[in-house]
Amino acid sequence: MEKVLKKREYTDVEFLVGKDDKKEASQKKNIFKALHWADEQCRQNDIECSADNRGKMLDKVLPNIRFPLIPKEDFTKSVVSTDVLTMEEVISVYQHYSHPNLSDAPGLFPLKFLTHRRYKSEGTIEMEIDKVSEFAVEEVGSRRFSDAVDIGGMPWKILAEIKTKNESTEKWLGFFLCYDPKKGKKALTLFVNLQAKR
Repeated sequence: MEKVLKKREYTDVEFLVGKDDKKEASQKKNIFKALHWADEQCRQNDIECSADNRGKMLDKVLPNIRFPLIPKEDFTKSVVSTDVLTMEEVISVYQHYSHPNLSDAPGLFPLKFLTHRRYKSEGTIEMEIDKVSEFAVEEVGSRRFSDAVDIGGMPWKILAEIKTKNESTEKWLGFFLCYDPKKGKKALTLFVNLQAKR
């Protein structure tokens, strides 16, 4: 996630910030990347990069940024000054800082943001290809997909695809992590550890 956030070509900020608990980027970094994305959206739509317009662009994303987990000093210096949060939202975060167990008490501003920490998940996605030699003689462009695995609330699959380089007759197997197999969108090229079963 950190590597993805450093790139400038991302376009789907909802995916980057995410609703799940598995994105490991800090909340402070998330808000700055989200603001950069909102500014870019404003420019593309020929509208002013004002706090109101940023807020409109980030309407669906802001609830997924865990503002209460940003240290209070950073929240005060870096977030409040952006004016993307309403006064009620700012007050609700400060209420959480001072009384974390009373956020739902009557008369207080309701906290709209999640307060539990995200976690880093570790694991392995595997794909087994029976009779690789038969698959390897299929036509260029032949594809096989692994079963879907939930990563960040999205069904990801490993795509194995027979490819050639340029106009070469030499074939090779490409492995990719796909989040939209129907459209063949390849998110990551995988480094593959091939193991032959005997």
